[in-house]
Amino acid sequence: DTLYEEAYDLFIQGDLDTARELLEELLAIDDTHVEATALMGFVYRRGGLFTEAMEYARKASKLDKNNEMVRELIKELS
Repeated sequence: DTLYEEAYDLFIQGDLDTARELLEELLAIDDTHVEATALMGFVYRRGGLFTEAMEYARKASKLDKNNEMVRELIKELS
């Protein structure tokens, strides 16, 4: 999960555009990656794009509604 780890680090550093690009690449390979889907929601949330953030929150919730990161994202968007 090198792509995910890189994207997460970039997100933490505030480089949302590059994080989003890496997550898009990862999700094109594996669209069932729960953490990547949730992180994409956080990227859009931090970027002020709430509609997109909610879309990824819904996708992540469908993949695993009990995942801690998914629950945190939904809580942040509520």
